Amino acid sequence: LLMLIGPIFHAGMLYMEGDTFIPQSSKAIVDFTSVATTFRMELFFILSGFFTMLVLEKKGTKFLKDSRFYGLFMPTLFSILIILPLINFIIYYYHSSLISFKNAIGFSHVWFIIILSVINLLIYFYPNVFYVCIRKISKLKFRYLILLILLLSSITFLIKYIIVFKFFPNY
Repeated sequence: LLMLIGPIFHAGMLYMEGDTFIPQSSKAIVDFTSVATTFRMELFFILSGFFTMLVLEKKGTKFLKDSRFYGLFMPTLFSILIILPLINFIIYYYHSSLISFKNAIGFSHVWFIIILSVINLLIYFYPNVFYVCIRKISKLKFRYLILLILLLSSITFLIKYIIVFKFFPNY
């Protein structure tokens, strides 16, 4: 279901007011896109964490490290070195009358794999710490788990907006 929301979400972004590529706007599409943006990618991160833990438990640390290296780190490196510069060039080339080159540079659709790689680098170098943390978290009472989730999500929200506003002020 989350995979099906993706194309609808990105198509809806074309109709958003402000950064629109299509002059008219649709309230239903804007509303759907606004709602979907609040949970869609976060659920992908949760699913990634779930499957990382599953792989760690079932296959072990060595398999996790090998699979993450070839399945995540190599594609991330390729994306940063090849795909991202190409996307930024295309955005600037076709929209240079609307935006400056500085504002054309961004993480675009590669941000997810970059952040996932950073998180997995921590797991890659400290798998036992990750495993112990997950075990302790899984033993928390529900109310403390909810408080922990609220605390961590608030911290990541603040970090996200501090980074966005500091490095990408026109975003």
